[in-house]
Amino acid sequence: MEIDVLPMVLNDSDFEENLKHLTLTYNPFFSYIDFCLLGMGEDGHTASIFPNDPESIKLISDTNKNIGPAYAPNHPTRRISCNKTMLSSSTNNALMILGKKKLKILQNSIDKGLPISEFSGVKNELNVYYTE
Repeated sequence: MEIDVLPMVLNDSDFEENLKHLTLTYNPFFSYIDFCLLGMGEDGHTASIFPNDPESIKLISDTNKNIGPAYAPNHPTRRISCNKTMLSSSTNNALMILGKKKLKILQNSIDKGLPISEFSGVKNELNVYYTE
């Protein structure tokens, strides 16, 4: 079986070209996504959607399926992500986390307004897979 991996970055020196190319490459996913597997950072970010980032707030609030820029607090700081609407449109959504620290972050994410809370809890159905 051949598997095609669609990278989000083709040229690390041309952010705008990557964004343009990715929008075209991911076009089939705008109509249907069968499975979305998310991870979570210790700051509660997921899918390069970060806390306290104005671009990430746009990725969360945009109601059209879209791809856009985000800014991370660490290198590489310029990121590209699918927005919440696109990721949440998946037929099956899952989150995989490792360790008690991340489990606690997830449990407190709604109260703290962390990006992962947009995909979990009462806001969305998300299957969580956790191991210590």
